[in-house]
Amino acid sequence: MNSLERLFGRFFADWLPGLPANVKEWAAKVLPWVLIVLGILGLLAWLSILGLFSAATLKTVGLSRAYPAFAAAILHILVPVIQLLAIAGGYFMLKRRRLGWMFAFWALLLGILMNLVWFSLAGLVWDFILAYLLFQLKPYYRES
Repeated sequence: MNSLERLFGRFFADWLPGLPANVKEWAAKVLPWVLIVLGILGLLAWLSILGLFSAATLKTVGLSRAYPAFAAAILHILVPVIQLLAIAGGYFMLKRRRLGWMFAFWALLLGILMNLVWFSLAGLVWDFILAYLLFQLKPYYRES
């Protein structure tokens, strides 16, 4: 995981231009709340999708072949994990703890995986923005 973190860090913190200090401070205060709110909304959306796209519903309307089993598994398993990581990450980031940053980073990695499987360009753009912000703000989060 450290090598992946270093690779992302080199790109998002070293190669791309940095944010001004006042914007970083503002983002360090706002980003945790964004993660918490979007995580809660994502869990609620997942719960509604779970009922709508259950296997029985898909089979009833003849869509079971349109959604491959691995994609459905990703939707049903990965989405709540990502949302819970985002919520926990936001909570610990409010306390400026590195654990929160790591949770947000894991949520980012799983989000990238999910968006690649689903071919979601909008999701990948969001992941790029989140990765940029996370690596710009990484020094604000300490161990302990």
